Amino acid sequence: VDRLSEDLQLGREVRLMEHLLGRIACDQPVAYGREEVSKALAYGACEVLMVSDLLLRDPEIVHMLDRAEETRTKVVIFSSSFDPGAQLDALGGIAALLRYRME
Repeated sequence: VDRLSEDLQLGREVRLMEHLLGRIACDQPVAYGREEVSKALAYGACEVLMVSDLLLRDPEIVHMLDRAEETRTKVVIFSSSFDPGAQLDALGGIAALLRYRME
């Protein structure tokens, strides 16, 4: 059961990372890095927040997670042990799919 749960989580991370990279390539609404994501959360623009497990003890990230909960943003924690998590780490460890483009 644990192995199945882990496989499902990894599959979700792979799909979300592919979706994020596809949006970046097509210049669709995303935010990545602390500053951009923090701004998007402040505007309530985040639909899905992706966070590396390496950042979970960081007080700034914890505050962002609280803000995500307040704005009903779906949060997905990525394991840095797998490729999607490593890709997220390369983008600053935090990224978001946005509901709308911020100018």
